Amino acid sequence: EEVIGVSTRVAVMRRGAIAGVLSRSELSEEAILRLAVE
Repeated sequence: EEVIGVSTRVAVMRRGAIAGVLSRSELSEEAILRLAVE
């Protein structure tokens, strides 16, 4: 939750590579987890 509150963009990594980048309007715990486990 803290990351979501202070970030304008978040890059999510999976298996050592960037799985996706979420903008502030797309940020949610669900969106982050979805990219992390796809």
